[in-house]
Amino acid sequence: MLSTNSPHNPFLVPDAMKGKSQAGPRGDLVTVVDWAVGEIDARLAKHGLTGNTLFIVTSDNGAMRGDNGHQSENGFRGYKASIYEGGTRVPFIARWPGKIRPGSTSAETISLIDLFATFAALTGSPLPDNAAEDSRNVLPAILGHPGGRPLHEALVFASGRAEFAVRQGRWKAIAGTADNLKAILGGEKSGQLYDLDADPGEQRDLWAAHPERAMSMMKLLQKYRAEGRSRAPRRA
Repeated sequence: MLSTNSPHNPFLVPDAMKGKSQAGPRGDLVTVVDWAVGEIDARLAKHGLTGNTLFIVTSDNGAMRGDNGHQSENGFRGYKASIYEGGTRVPFIARWPGKIRPGSTSAETISLIDLFATFAALTGSPLPDNAAEDSRNVLPAILGHPGGRPLHEALVFASGRAEFAVRQGRWKAIAGTADNLKAILGGEKSGQLYDLDADPGEQRDLWAAHPERAMSMMKLLQKYRAEGRSRAPRRA
């Protein structure tokens, strides 16, 4: 596993990459990440490991604001640490020759927390019931073997401001802070509800139009918080 410092602050760009992106120092550091991925790929090939390696490139959060008009958030709302899609939606690129069909995509909603259960499944390592309580094995999505049901009942997201949101299929409900969630469940406040299939930029709040769905998702979020997990305990 390689966790790069780029493109985090401080923006210390190597001389060889300065000005490469035309998107400022942050953009130049993105080219450093591109270079690093290429170097890893080249070493795998050099040692004959490409064909037997699941190679994943992803990110732990959304982008910081781009320079010189660069749309680093790809048109989504918000940036790094935001509760909106620009803060939480990231690329997930996987290659595994003979296992993953080149150019294939998946509409399954997954999270980086799922890598724990997924790698455990790959290595045949059973997980204790109190380990990775929110993680799911998402190999079916990675390998292109979709099932009849989503792999997650729902996914919970948090922002840098301790705001919470829950995603269920195409729907995303934003509660805000824990105090806001309590007020919503008590009928004192409203949250936000978005249809991400029709409105990935989160511009049309549908809370008032779909109050039953919104409250159902808020209750599910509260259930997860109260139980401390989203994966049901295994039965003895």
